[in-house]
Amino acid sequence: MTIKQKQWQLYYLGYYGGQIDGIWGAGSKAATVSFQKDNALDTDGIFGTQTLAWVQKQPEVRYAYAIARRGQPVPRVRLAREVL
Repeated sequence: MTIKQKQWQLYYLGYYGGQIDGIWGAGSKAATVSFQKDNALDTDGIFGTQTLAWVQKQPEVRYAYAIARRGQPVPRVRLAREVL
């Protein structure tokens, strides 16, 4: 999995707000730590196999992939869900 793909997944979940640039910087690491804390994972900021498995279980990520495959724009689902 590329860094851009990891950034997109964190973006879909509402944790990452930076540019999807393929550079694993402070914003990517902070987003990963936030996701890990919210899901009771080891908070090391590393988007490894454990974090990946939890991210891919999230319905928002599966929904985003399904929408993207149809060629439609993908909303930030987590933010929309919080408003409801």
